[in-house]
Parts: sequence; C-alpha cells; structure tokens
Amino acid sequence: MQATFYSRTMRAIAVLLGATGISMVAIAPLLAQTQPAPAPTAPGTAEPGADTPGTTEPGTVEPGTAEPGTTPPTAPTPDAATPPTSSNASLTELLQQVSTQQNPSGNSFNTLAQAVAAADVAPLLQNSGPVTIFAPTDSAFAELPDGALELLLRPENRNLLRQVLAYHVVPGEVTSGQLQTGGVDTLNGGIAVRVTPERIVVNDGSVIRADIQASNGVVHAVNRVLLPPQIRQQLTTALNAQ
Repeated sequence: MQATFYSRTMRAIAVLLGATGISMVAIAPLLAQTQPAPAPTAPGTAEPGADTPGTTEPGTVEPGTAEPGTTPPTAPTPDAATPPTSSNASLTELLQQVSTQQNPSGNSFNTLAQAVAAADVAPLLQNSGPVTIFAPTDSAFAELPDGALELLLRPENRNLLRQVLAYHVVPGEVTSGQLQTGGVDTLNGGIAVRVTPERIVVNDGSVIRADIQASNGVVHAVNRVLLPPQIRQQLTTALNAQ
C-alpha cells in the first residue's frame, strides 16, 4: 500500500513538473527522498538503519534531534483568529476550510486557494503527498506589486503561476522542529531558511503559523509570497510592459 501511495505521488508531481517545464532529471533526487525504505528482510527484524524510513530533507534534522550547540526553534504561536483544522483533511481541503472562515487578521488562505484553482493543481494537493507547503496568507498576496496577482491569475499565465506555486512546495513532510538554518530544495528551486529561537525566516518572509497538519502533508503559513529571482524579473518585466 505504501509503495502504491508513493507511485501516485510520483505521478502527481510529474504532472505539475511537466506543466511548468521543470526537468524530471533535475528533480529526481528530491523525489527519491520521499521513497519508502525497503521492507525488513525477515519477520520481526529490520535491516540496519531501516528504523528511519527515507532520507532527511535538505536543511532538516530528524524529529527530536538537533545539531550540537543549537537551540531547537520555538514554533510560532497560532493566530487566535485562525480556526483549527482537521488532520483528516487533505491539503486541498485544509486550504478550503481555512478560506471559508472569517479571519479579520488576513491570515487565511482565500487567495492561495484561488491560485491553486486557477493553476489547476488542486487534484495534485488532494491526492499526492506527503509534501510540505509554505503557504502565503491573504495578507502576503496583498503585498505583491500592483497588478501582479491579477497577471498571475490570467489563464494565459497558468504555467507561470504553477512555477510560483511549485516554489512553495517541498517534497516530504517537514515540521517546524525539523527545520534548521540552511537551504531547502522545493519543486522549483531552493529557498533559504533561517531558524532562531524567536522565529523561522524563509527567504524574505517569516513563518507566522507552523505545523498545520493535513492527512497528506503539513502547511506552514508565511507572510510573503516566495518568488525565485527569475520569476520576480518576469513579473516586473510583464508589469512594466502593461
């Protein structure tokens, strides 16, 4: 059953990568990190080291451990205005649940849910996993340059929007306690993570709510839309041309 789930994840991620034009050869090492470990050789026994399936994600540590001399990060305090979500919900359902709630603080995912629908990747988040999403809040999208969001949501820019969304997705489930300072590979390039006792910084943004659990992954709400330099330049050029 585990192998079947992994195969389904591979196919779903391949759909997104194919749509964005990202090379499967380049992304293969990332996908391999989510592959289940081989089954034990005999009942009641396991191969040496097989008690920890898979390979640790880049920039992470194993649960419950930390590098010598480091202080485990303190997870951001959940926003009181953000409603609780069910771990039985898939990532798509989780985003929709939060989006349907009244949230005066702007920390819901209405705009992200709209972007996922416009990019036609809802089935990917519904059926694949596990993955980790650094999810921009409504306030984060509001910080984009004037006209940028409208440009991304246009049907003719669907592939560009998919590239933006892929930059927020990390293969495998990585909780806030596993993150540490360094680079983390997403489905569309690397992001920079800096962990302090007070907060978790991702590129030019911060995690404002961590470890929102779904049935097929985990979500960390961030207060900035993460943009690779080349996509930021594409948006700037397109906006200036309008």
